[in-house]
Amino acid sequence: MKHTIVFLLFLALAGSVALAQVESLPPPAVHGNSFEIISNSRYSAHSGFTSSLSDTVLSNVLWAMNRVPSFGSSYREIYVATPTNVYLYDSVAHALNVHLTGDQRYSSISAFEVGIAVERNEEAGLAVQAGLLAGDAFWSEGNGTVTSCPMAFAANYANSHWNPTHTINMVDVFGRMSVTGLTDSCVAISSDSTLPRPNTDAADTFEVLISDLGQDWDFDPSGVGLGYVSQLLWAGYGVTPHMPISKRGLTVASAVANYYLTKKVYLVRDVGVDRYHNRLPPGTNLSTSDHRLEAVTPGDRRNSLRAACPGIPGTAPVYIVVCVSDTTDAWMMQEPGFVGF
Repeated sequence: MKHTIVFLLFLALAGSVALAQVESLPPPAVHGNSFEIISNSRYSAHSGFTSSLSDTVLSNVLWAMNRVPSFGSSYREIYVATPTNVYLYDSVAHALNVHLTGDQRYSSISAFEVGIAVERNEEAGLAVQAGLLAGDAFWSEGNGTVTSCPMAFAANYANSHWNPTHTINMVDVFGRMSVTGLTDSCVAISSDSTLPRPNTDAADTFEVLISDLGQDWDFDPSGVGLGYVSQLLWAGYGVTPHMPISKRGLTVASAVANYYLTKKVYLVRDVGVDRYHNRLPPGTNLSTSDHRLEAVTPGDRRNSLRAACPGIPGTAPVYIVVCVSDTTDAWMMQEPGFVGF
């Protein structure tokens, strides 16, 4: 009898060790907050948070990050560091596989840190922006507790300590902290009436939009109205009520609030090429707010754009072109991904 008991205990212990290598996640929660109000309200916090967030927050962040379109990368790895282990996210099972044991967080006060490894920094930017908004979707009007920040130092630390299979492009650091919460207050008001005021809230739900997110190459060539154009430009790089370090915040993140794409977002349509401005003329004062178009080149240049970039859809009526000044700069190249999302 004693031998039987020992044998059964051994099996139980062995089973617990095996089971501990995989940790399940709760299903993503669906909130009632729209993409627009989350984008209008978001901002990053670098410090001052605590390490207490629910597994549901982590579940939503990972799920949203993995939902973004692929640029054809041969790999996409999402790593998670918690106070106990470093995990590799299994998007099919929506579960965490132990990758490295022990506390390997960059910040000792973070709840968890999520690193994304893909071939192109633009695709990393898509995932980072999705994760940021997924966390902020837990906010309510006027208050919230989930905060986060993409940190290059955390990415450097992860590449040195997490033993990733491929280089991690960026790490989002998440924690708990009291934040100002959701607001639909609109500061994206055109100084010259070239663009209508965008909607900063809507009836959609962020998680529902993400669940049906996809990419398509077949477009109806019919024209797109100015109201829709206004909404797209604002969602991509529009101003918001937040004021980080004396600069007016945007719908997207930017490394150290550098806002690399200021005056570098263009609209190409049948009537010509326009530059999008989110700052008052001349467009370089980052503390100001605007929402306007500056005519650059008259006439339809869409065929020229298609010829120069044969990989883009050929029937789209409108193109938004994002330019960068240094394609070797990882921070700068991730910002178009934020905008693209």
